Amino acid sequence: MTPVTRRILLGTATLAPFAARAQAAWPTAPVRIIIPFAPGGVPAAIVERLHAEVAKAAHQPDVAERMQQLGYELVVSTPAELAAFQRREREKWGEVIRRGNISIEN
Repeated sequence: MTPVTRRILLGTATLAPFAARAQAAWPTAPVRIIIPFAPGGVPAAIVERLHAEVAKAAHQPDVAERMQQLGYELVVSTPAELAAFQRREREKWGEVIRRGNISIEN
């Protein structure tokens, strides 16, 4: 068994209790799905048009009904609201990473 395989197996075994706890919380735990993203530098007019089309599709009665059947709360935010959310998340999780002295291992 290679060192990488051992690490993966050990990591998987270590995470098992957390996975069980996460499953027990489903579907009450909120899940946020953020779509779509345009590449950086896309003109604002195109971003707004894309947002308008996604919002229109998301608010179709059959889409909204299906999302509700699946247990999702459909929330459509503006590009500015998404940018603000992403900024808050980066700040929050960046602080967790700094305080926990978390780094990526190769």
